[in-house]
Amino acid sequence: MALGMKKLMAAVAAVAMASTLAACSGNEAAPTPTAAEKLTVGYPTDITGRNVDPALTVGGSAAPFLYSVYDTLFKFDQDGVPQPNLASKSELSADGKTMTLTIKEGVKFQDGSPLTAKDVVFSIDRSRGADATLKGPTQASSLAAVAAVSSPDDKTVVISMKQPNPILPNVLAYFPGMVVPAAYIAKVGNDGFLKAPIGSGPYKLTSATQGQSLELAAFADYTGSPKPAYKDVTLKVLTDGSARLAALRSGGIDFAVDVDVTQSASLESSGFTVKGNRAGARLSVLLNGKTPGLSDPKVSRAFNMAVNIEAIRDSLFSGKATLASTIDPTVSVDKIEPYKQNVEEAKKLLDEAKFDRSRTLILDYPAGNFPQGELIVQAVQSDLAAVGVKVDLRPMDTNTWSEKLQSKSLDDLSLFRSRNTTYDSFQSINDAFTCSGPYSMWCDPKLDEQLVGLSTKGGAERVSGFLDFNKAVHENPPSIFLVDPDQICAMKKGIEWQATPGTTNFTFAQIQPVS
Repeated sequence: MALGMKKLMAAVAAVAMASTLAACSGNEAAPTPTAAEKLTVGYPTDITGRNVDPALTVGGSAAPFLYSVYDTLFKFDQDGVPQPNLASKSELSADGKTMTLTIKEGVKFQDGSPLTAKDVVFSIDRSRGADATLKGPTQASSLAAVAAVSSPDDKTVVISMKQPNPILPNVLAYFPGMVVPAAYIAKVGNDGFLKAPIGSGPYKLTSATQGQSLELAAFADYTGSPKPAYKDVTLKVLTDGSARLAALRSGGIDFAVDVDVTQSASLESSGFTVKGNRAGARLSVLLNGKTPGLSDPKVSRAFNMAVNIEAIRDSLFSGKATLASTIDPTVSVDKIEPYKQNVEEAKKLLDEAKFDRSRTLILDYPAGNFPQGELIVQAVQSDLAAVGVKVDLRPMDTNTWSEKLQSKSLDDLSLFRSRNTTYDSFQSINDAFTCSGPYSMWCDPKLDEQLVGLSTKGGAERVSGFLDFNKAVHENPPSIFLVDPDQICAMKKGIEWQATPGTTNFTFAQIQPVS
């Protein structure tokens, strides 16, 4: 199952904010780590350009790279609750509108300069869009409640908010909480930073060749945990899943990210280790509300009824996926029942809506970026054709798709992955499905108003409010809800991957050689 509501409510009560996905892996006892020189990872995404900057990235698929290069103010524990990290201490005012952070001492950036409160202020302001020199920041909506950030001294940061934000620590454990060096960026500029980014994480980027590879080196002065076990890590860009498998089998790579789950048994019989993680990465097909007819609830419900998501789960993921019933990866199917395929009812709804089935819709997707992505869009195309809706498929490289996603210039439909990034409902809903969301193709002012009201709630009131919100979204779907597949990685024997339960976010320091 995707989410455990009891666990979510308990975590909310414990930290006065909403949490958490039920963990399904990563808790087993780990073998003894050993030292090693080099790790080569087959990676499904080209992480170059804007995706190397946490304030500019549009793809959650860049998260393992970003978490490896940068460190965050807070860090999620195994239960999805944010704990102190670069912020060694935090205090919240009685009215919930001022958070004071004490910054950990002795932390260095990868150029040897000290990380101070001024860097934290600079980083948060940069992410929230307060730096006029940075064009197109993608994390501003996550920090919309922040009114001002200041540093009275080198180890103290004061965050003033327009209204209470119970999940601010959650947000600061994700991209908006990644700290970058103010002096270095002032020296090289934002464009220079994209070419040679610097953080305080376990690995430093040493070189990158677009479309081919990225080279990382262990950062000896990293103060967090786990420590980097490999001296060097190479990320080979292999957008085709079969190419990653072939490279693993041939010895070209040591570790493959997002492998075809249907190949698990074959890999294991060949001596490889395959590990899965219930990762909270929900696949859907976004509907462009500006396309005539798609914003009609009858049409969007019809599209959901047309697609056989049980067949997608069973045939493409060998059952290693959870059916999706809404856009929010923190809501499980025992709370809201998924749509079932009903071709005749779908045709009836399209007729009632007078949907124009003479035109051909375009479905965009980033080639190789999502597990089984090509087969999924083919299945959607075939199922929609059965109700008289013609769809052409348009593959794109990841960077082009990401740029179009951010500029909101994608076509009528697009494959999309809504990730559990903060162990809370707000982030995934706000980013991809609100009128002002950075990746949104949809706009429903009434739902936006409800979301704003929920954003300041905490505890059980927040949990129940978001469940009701998701029920309303289910009835007026902004996308075709598909599946939440397990994250599957494969590796050579002698390598251990400690996945992060409930999310696809991890660092390459979580990949360790073992004896």
